[in-house]
Amino acid sequence: MRGWFPLILTVQALWMVPGSANRPTVAIQPALPRQGDALFVRLSAPATTKPEALWQQKSYPLYRSGQDWLAVLPVPSDTPAGGHTLHLKWDASAEPEEIRRKVEIAPVKFPVQRLRMSPRTEALYRYPGVEKEDAAISGAIRTLSDRRLWKGQWALPTRGRLSTPFGVKRVRNGKAVGRHRGLDIAAPTGTPILAPATGRVALAGSYRKHGKTVVLDHGQGLTSLYIHMSAITVRQGQTILKGARLGRVGSTGVSTGPHLHWAVYAHGEPLEPRFFTGLTRRGIRP
Repeated sequence: MRGWFPLILTVQALWMVPGSANRPTVAIQPALPRQGDALFVRLSAPATTKPEALWQQKSYPLYRSGQDWLAVLPVPSDTPAGGHTLHLKWDASAEPEEIRRKVEIAPVKFPVQRLRMSPRTEALYRYPGVEKEDAAISGAIRTLSDRRLWKGQWALPTRGRLSTPFGVKRVRNGKAVGRHRGLDIAAPTGTPILAPATGRVALAGSYRKHGKTVVLDHGQGLTSLYIHMSAITVRQGQTILKGARLGRVGSTGVSTGPHLHWAVYAHGEPLEPRFFTGLTRRGIRP
């Protein structure tokens, strides 16, 4: 995993350049993250306890890989644009150490989408038992496992028209209902859905609101969600390689037509899925 990040000195993301072979270093990519991106952090430092990253008023773990510590941190779509501080803390030889770095967040202009939905379909958001369904999905996308399963750039999980992008501000039947947390890909019912990256099936089941649903755990706080499927071809606990079939496109649950809703999460925060399919284009080598 060494060489995970190239050293890039920019105004937006500062790098700690080592004065000696033993001096701790931190590397951050991308250099100028946007609202909805992920932040890749590598800390090269010995530690007797697992380091933590303090970011956006939350604490996140770093994971050991060779001589380094790695983390994928969320930059939620509602993160204010401008400068933010990343604070890394750890203990080395019983002495606490820390590094602070300024990270500049670039703004994204998210559009507004107005939807009309039948009362019968909209009622699925409020059916008796929806809290239990939401809790099952929420728990799966917050799966935290130490081993990182994926590597390299991700692929789109199915072929089709990108019908609703990530982050749009939705107005449903005249009422604002928040942001779209994933990417909708419109495709005919039965179109194959393939794993965009290697992961373990954290959840596979059928629900009234989400429809037929799969959640993949990619390790170290990174998960992905696939809903409204017409068929599921994997089982919970199974490890799925990149490109393996997860199921087929459908229109189950709260859906107005056949499509795949694909979402990517870091520590439970929704991120722009196309960030992960564009890693190479942005010069990121995870």
